Amino acid sequence: MRKQRIFSRSAAVLLALIVALACLPAASAAEYNTANAVSFIFSDTSITATGGSNTGYKINGTKLTLSGAGTYILSGTCSNGSVKVEKGTTDVTLVLKGLSLTSTDTAPIVCAKSSHVTILAEAGSVNTLTDTAQNNDETHPENTNAENAVIKCKDGSQVTLGGSGTLNLVAKGKNG
Repeated sequence: MRKQRIFSRSAAVLLALIVALACLPAASAAEYNTANAVSFIFSDTSITATGGSNTGYKINGTKLTLSGAGTYILSGTCSNGSVKVEKGTTDVTLVLKGLSLTSTDTAPIVCAKSSHVTILAEAGSVNTLTDTAQNNDETHPENTNAENAVIKCKDGSQVTLGGSGTLNLVAKGKNG
């Protein structure tokens, strides 16, 4: 009798999970609008911004901080860069379009508290986000920004991953 109840409860939990997942909206590359999108091209020395009318961003070398809603297209290759969506920033769509981004001392993408971010791998694109062992070592003398993850989702953030492209996460320590 006890085994039957455990099985019944497990089956009920599994069914509830399947129904909940089926009700989640699917994010696809077709759901974003690039009409006012800002494109950012990462390199090892800088980030170049083009297009769009959104001014809700700040570039500091190879670090990009987003503080405004909108669609942002990210591409290029950078061996030490990052993207941070500020606390409380909502309705942000990051379209990864051939992005290879490594961050040595923080997560390549950080979604701060109470942010709402959709990360999409564009159709046909291959994207790779990588952190380093230093990002996962809070005792490293030069690492005050450790996030212990490749995509860091802080408390209260809502992050959706989607798109039909490829997204590779290379975690050198604790978490993808």
